[in-house]
Amino acid sequence: MAWPEFFARGYLRKLLRPFPELSTPMGSGAAPAEPTLALLTSCGVHRQDDDSFDVTAPDGDPSFRSVSWGDRDEQWTISHPHFDHADLESDFELALPRRAVESWVAQRRLATPYREIPTFMGFSRDLETFVANAAAVAERLASDGVQAALLTPC
Repeated sequence: MAWPEFFARGYLRKLLRPFPELSTPMGSGAAPAEPTLALLTSCGVHRQDDDSFDVTAPDGDPSFRSVSWGDRDEQWTISHPHFDHADLESDFELALPRRAVESWVAQRRLATPYREIPTFMGFSRDLETFVANAAAVAERLASDGVQAALLTPC
């Protein structure tokens, strides 16, 4: 199905859901110490000093990397062959909205963001490996107490 037909039939509208309230504001006192929300992206973001995603592999790269919540944007780069990086390189908040998450923490709607941001390249025909890696990330997030995840696709 072509994209115009996809839009005309309203499929996108059916897929999109309003972003739910994460919680009511927490009561008085200190916020829980455990992480509650993880950001993830399929934009191919990684630290400059980390191995890049394999953008030359004809079947894509099913692996993942992690960047730290506290990293500066200047420490990051992008390895993804299927989109123009210019806007994202000028503002990584487009894919990793840390300021928005931090505002939810300040409003006491979240305890704290997860300390790492798992990243994928978002293109792989090796679905078995991709799914296994995604499951490993999900298992680690769950074992670390993450209660919600926000995936930003590119």
